[in-house]
Amino acid sequence: TYSMGKFLLNQTFYSLGATADNLEERKLLRDKAKQMEIKPYKDLFALSKYMPASLSAYLGMKFSLQGFQQVVSLASASSLSSIGQAFSAIQNGVVDAALAGGGDYIHDDVGAYFAGFDSLNILSRSEDKNLVNCPFDKKSKGCLIPEGGMGIVVLEEKQKALARNAPILAEIKGFRQQHEGGHILKNDENGEVFADTIHSVLRDADMTPEQIDC
Repeated sequence: TYSMGKFLLNQTFYSLGATADNLEERKLLRDKAKQMEIKPYKDLFALSKYMPASLSAYLGMKFSLQGFQQVVSLASASSLSSIGQAFSAIQNGVVDAALAGGGDYIHDDVGAYFAGFDSLNILSRSEDKNLVNCPFDKKSKGCLIPEGGMGIVVLEEKQKALARNAPILAEIKGFRQQHEGGHILKNDENGEVFADTIHSVLRDADMTPEQIDC
């Protein structure tokens, strides 16, 4: 159990990634809207049940957070971008701590969302769980989408974390994200944007390629 009482709640940045909204709630909202002429339908929380923005809103209510909040929607990069932007906020002295991560609850009973991913040949069929969902790993055998899966990490300025003897699991050295400006489903074959992003984040982290272990 993590106590947010360790931080000033009005100075805590929280950033979450979400890929899609709740398909089932959207369908229910649509069906109820069609019935309004017969039976009035009133649900004050109808919109909040499927909007991605609700993800960070409910987290803020859970811990009474009053700082800057956002939801990042960048497909498979949503959670990573969320963590990176939280890191940047700490790095630039905007906040001392942040909650960041992501989650999705799609409720896709007919499998349309999953079929879309499968048509791109990115869903894993490997029986070895150690080779599934391994981003940036050459041995990765694709990904699986966890229905309702969610992960949150606490980010904090290093010296302040050390001062309170916080258990540090990892250190983020740098972050950079760029858009290729090309095809939405196909990477740029010459790799120039990838190379520029890698060089930029290495400069940001003050590291050399030889120091990267992957």
